[in-house]
Amino acid sequence: MFTATLEGEENVRGDWSFVLDGHDSTTVEYEGGQAQAKFSITSPGKHQLNVSFEGQLGDRTGRLNKEYIFEIPSLSVKIDGSKISADLHYAENAEGKWSFALGTESGEMVELRESPSNHGPRFVKNLAELKPGKYHLFVAFRGKINGVETGLQKSRTLQVDEQGRLTLAPLEKGEAPAVTTAPEKVAQVIENSKQGGKLPKTATPHPTHALIGLLLLLGGWALFKLHRKQTAVS
Repeated sequence: MFTATLEGEENVRGDWSFVLDGHDSTTVEYEGGQAQAKFSITSPGKHQLNVSFEGQLGDRTGRLNKEYIFEIPSLSVKIDGSKISADLHYAENAEGKWSFALGTESGEMVELRESPSNHGPRFVKNLAELKPGKYHLFVAFRGKINGVETGLQKSRTLQVDEQGRLTLAPLEKGEAPAVTTAPEKVAQVIENSKQGGKLPKTATPHPTHALIGLLLLLGGWALFKLHRKQTAVS
């Protein structure tokens, strides 16, 4: 959810326009000094939002414009021997708690490794010796990314061969690369697993579900104020 606010103006009435990345647009007609727009953003990284207002500004009319650049973070996981590493991307400043949970194919937890609550954007741990087979790997971060309280989680299939070598299975069609959600949701998944609950399965039946948390969190990244520019004309 994006929220744009016109400050320092009274008796505001006009049309708002939100354009995301130059093509996805929403128009809010005949609105007051604040307007909101929702967008589904399917890719992490840098995005651009252009907001404009045209209409009545007190006793005059005018047009105001604002450009806002923001980034959506992502999470990646790698295996090197018995070592697993996770990294946050598009996260200039990050501090929070990491969790690595490993479960059987049916979801029962086998191993859980967690970092202190003030860890940075990279977490590395050695996994215990595992029997050959397939496992569910659940990696999560909860904390602040670029000043915003955020939760990120990712599920992958971990394969162990007869020689004990570990590899990550390729992502299957329809599988969500990462899910952005509220930090408390991540904490709930980990706590449920500790209490005997099942870890989230690797496959995501409906990829759009991955956007639910993102839409709820976007307000934190995208809340800004539109100040009246000197170029506004009467």
